[in-house]
Amino acid sequence: MGHHLPAEIRQWLLANDIDANKRADARSSLVALGCELDIPGGHLLLGLRDIQRVYLSRMGLEEREPSADPDHPFWRREWVPIAAERDGLYGTFLDTLTGTIGTWDEANGPEEGAYTSLFAFFQETADRLEGVSSGDGRGPGKSAGPRRPAPRPADEPIRLWARANGHSVNDHGRIPSYIREAYDASQR
Repeated sequence: MGHHLPAEIRQWLLANDIDANKRADARSSLVALGCELDIPGGHLLLGLRDIQRVYLSRMGLEEREPSADPDHPFWRREWVPIAAERDGLYGTFLDTLTGTIGTWDEANGPEEGAYTSLFAFFQETADRLEGVSSGDGRGPGKSAGPRRPAPRPADEPIRLWARANGHSVNDHGRIPSYIREAYDASQR
């Protein structure tokens, strides 16, 4: 991808390449080999192959349809995805220039600085895995944390349909892609 990664992510990726020796199914989604952990945002942790696939996809979108405001692009070359949904529409990235962690989603675009460092992001991940709560959602070296998007009115019919059809969905936040797809199929 042409980036010099910060030492902490490079070391982590080399030691824990979660998609090493695995092959993606040709029909699989953009994130084919991600590791399911309880990480902030509920995304899949990415290995090297998935990082490259998501990065190239996001860069391709920015190149084909450049952002109207060059100061606020949909994607920057220095952003490296570290976690994402299978469809690649939502995720978490490392800004290789600042070392901060940001998030992206198709509805609201990118949010830079959701975490002050990769360490802060992984610290919250470790706390989640250990069942530790830091109370107000803040920990050492971390900002107030990723924002929780307000419910979008257009999502309410999907939430109602999902509950009526036995799916569990939150009142706020992202609706999983498989529920959206099922809802869309039911409306045809």
